[in-house]
This record gives sequence, C-alpha cells and structure tokens, in this order.
Amino acid sequence: MKKTAVTIQFDETKLNSIKYYLEKKEVDVQDELSKALDSLYTKVVPAQVREFIAMQNGESLPNQPKAKNRKPAKNKTEVKENNNEGS
Repeated sequence: MKKTAVTIQFDETKLNSIKYYLEKKEVDVQDELSKALDSLYTKVVPAQVREFIAMQNGESLPNQPKAKNRKPAKNKTEVKENNNEGS
C-alpha cells in the first residue's frame, strides 16, 4: 500500500506535552497518530468501501466478523406434528 504524509496545524505546547508523556511510556507519537487515523477511517468509511479498498490492495480485513456456524432451526410443522403424535 502506498503511504502518504499528512500535515496538520496543532498547538506546539500541546504537541510537546504529548511527546513528553508518550516518551515516558516508550510509545511513538507517529504510531499513536496512525492508530487514531485508522480508527477514524473505520468509523467514517462504510464497510463496503473499506472492503473494496482492501480487496484492491490485496489485504484482508482483520475486523471483519466471521460467519458463525449455526444449527439449522427446526421446521415449525415438524415440531407441531411431533406434539400431536401423543394425542
């Protein structure tokens, strides 16, 4: 996937504070910003569009819910017939 740079205007004092406290936790500012943008992408972009983009990029979707194996429901007429057998 091709990466692009994002430039924003942000209060310098606030940014320095963020950097300071993230460094104390040994966390990279760019990693945290990337996570925040990924979260925004997931929140804003419809699932079908994310799926299409992932398919174009040859990626799998990690947050895609997997299909559950469900037991087939009993046929209502089957249940009714079984209940009437003893009558």
